Amino acid sequence: WYSYSGGIVVKSTATGPISLANYDLETLSDISPSNGFIDQSGTLYSQQWDSCQIVKLVPGSTVPVDVTKPRETADYDCGEVSPTDGVASGKELLESYNLAFDASGNIYFREGSYYSGTKIRKINTSTGLLSTVGGTGTQGSTGVDGSLATSANIDVSGEIDVDASGNIYFIQKTGGVNSKIRRIKPNGNIETFRTAGTNR
Repeated sequence: WYSYSGGIVVKSTATGPISLANYDLETLSDISPSNGFIDQSGTLYSQQWDSCQIVKLVPGSTVPVDVTKPRETADYDCGEVSPTDGVASGKELLESYNLAFDASGNIYFREGSYYSGTKIRKINTSTGLLSTVGGTGTQGSTGVDGSLATSANIDVSGEIDVDASGNIYFIQKTGGVNSKIRRIKPNGNIETFRTAGTNR
């Protein structure tokens, strides 16, 4: 985890804190442990609530770089339409939460509202491309095991996670209740990983 003090982002490790970067508190006024994430290389990614975008800050830099497009409206509302796949820096996001990273440093996040994610999106950090890896944008719980994740309706509760093999895990809500853990495999298919109250 990390914290900040006097413009210094600090990563805590087993051997003590490591100073990662200086940054402009005015520019990153929303940064906090709830919406900032550090990847394996030490780059800090922040989901900015005021601009509804993702920015990044590499170690040693005080200038954040836009990963996605800032909102164009004068209020705090994010985009009203889920952006199509394409170059992430030109896309204005819907509300997005809970960044996760795979072994290659690609970014994953859930898209939708604070309480309900209806898509899981990916930003390839090598190409800068935004894509959909799960969900249709419609809230629900559909898609049989082994079917294409992008054709399944999902309702993501809380955080998502990506393991070393590239499997994506999320908690599926059904009828407003956390019902199971679903997994999106690297081949793009969705399946149930665990159901509530069971070991399988």
